[in-house]
Amino acid sequence: MLLANPSAQPAVETRLELLDVLATTAHARLRALALIGLVTFASGSLLALTLPALLGRPPWEQAVMAGMCAFLSLVSLATWMFAKRARPAATTIITVGLAYVVIAALAMALTEVAIGPRAAADYDGVPGLCIWIVLFPLIIPCLPGQALVAALLCAAMLPISYQVFVWLGREPSDTASLIRWFAPGFFCAGVAWAAAWVFGRLAGDVARSRREVRELGAYRLIERLGQGGMGEVWLAHHRLLPRQAALKFVRPSEDQRSDPAMVQDLARRFEREAKAIAMLRSPNTIQLYDFGLSPDGDLFYAMELLDGYDLETLITRFGPLPEARVCRILEQVCLSLGEAHRAGLVHRDVKPGNIMLCHLGEEPDVVKVLDFGLVGAAHAAAPVLGSAHGATGFAGTPGYIAPELIFGKATAAPASDLYGVGAVAYWLLTGTTVFPGADGNEDLVAHSMDAPQSPSQRLGRPIDARLEALVLSCLAKRPQDRPSSAMVLRDRLRQLGLAQGWDDLQARGWWEMAGK
Repeated sequence: MLLANPSAQPAVETRLELLDVLATTAHARLRALALIGLVTFASGSLLALTLPALLGRPPWEQAVMAGMCAFLSLVSLATWMFAKRARPAATTIITVGLAYVVIAALAMALTEVAIGPRAAADYDGVPGLCIWIVLFPLIIPCLPGQALVAALLCAAMLPISYQVFVWLGREPSDTASLIRWFAPGFFCAGVAWAAAWVFGRLAGDVARSRREVRELGAYRLIERLGQGGMGEVWLAHHRLLPRQAALKFVRPSEDQRSDPAMVQDLARRFEREAKAIAMLRSPNTIQLYDFGLSPDGDLFYAMELLDGYDLETLITRFGPLPEARVCRILEQVCLSLGEAHRAGLVHRDVKPGNIMLCHLGEEPDVVKVLDFGLVGAAHAAAPVLGSAHGATGFAGTPGYIAPELIFGKATAAPASDLYGVGAVAYWLLTGTTVFPGADGNEDLVAHSMDAPQSPSQRLGRPIDARLEALVLSCLAKRPQDRPSSAMVLRDRLRQLGLAQGWDDLQARGWWEMAGK
């Protein structure tokens, strides 16, 4: 086996981290700079219509200046709109920022040539463009090499603009005067490189510090994939193995953080559940690689990185699924839950967002059940309604929580997971939650008191009556009225014979259509 140069990867990562630090500053400043440029150049368009005439300049200069300012107003507007978006890649931000700097330098050079020196004595002093060349690395931070290239281009805009005006009829100046006029810009390009080098050293210290912080156990945090009220999910690389993982941080409440004894108790509970989950072998349960406590006091666990759609995103993007495919998905969910329940584990939060549909290798439509009990292990048990956690307590998610858990009448059990499976099935078949008109506490009350509308009534068309009855049995208010176990539910789904209507050929075709 051939291994890459071990010293090359850290160097590449250090450069990427430095670019990320520079781009974080550049993004905010580019947005402000483009807005200032928009106002300035728009105003300049109006001045260009009157100022050249007042200074006795020929009409063609008036047209050139007005057209240039109008063009740069559009460039500033486009740059501002680009910078308003969610932050793109670091290299893209810096490239766009430097392109804007060079275009602005062109505007300054054209202005200086248009209204600048004519007689030999007027060439003494430093062109105003030099100020821009020296300052831009502080406005749009970048690597020293990038700063030098941009600064040389900015300095070159003065002789280029001069030559354009000569072609348009300006009287040429003598060589000595032109050297005095153009040379300071190229000298300032060297100063800009030095400024970028100094700023880069400072940013490098920040990048190294951030790298140290972002190294967690055997993993390095690369990119945040998602964020919610309970914590964050990060893309991470194993520092020794060529393996990516998803690191999920579970944030205990402030009350829990402030009590050292409670933190220790949470850590023990989290460790206990993590070890139990790591023993699960079902191919439909996400693999757990590692777990621990971060320096910030957040509990975290590393799990396999999946490529696919969670069921919430799947239905939101593509709409309700055929009955055959729904059965195929639910059978796999039951296999995951069945093994966990037999091991004494309860999921506590079965919902579409915690179930992924993936294309793994050559096998399409592979289900992975996520977040098995670990989020619940990080929070004290409490009823959902009237508790300190409100509708976001550990017992479940509104829209998918079992009735017996809502008022704290019972603790989470396999039957409460099966209620969640029924609510997920309803979502897959109809594209709506069981009680779509309610939210917050109203939804919780509806799950406790109201009978759900049948999926066929919700859709306005018939679906298989046996499947519909099975889904509604999972949504029964009393736990004893639901299927007795996840494996019993799987057997009933298989007895329907519907899953055969969605084979691997159809599944592969769908994934190709979806671009995965």
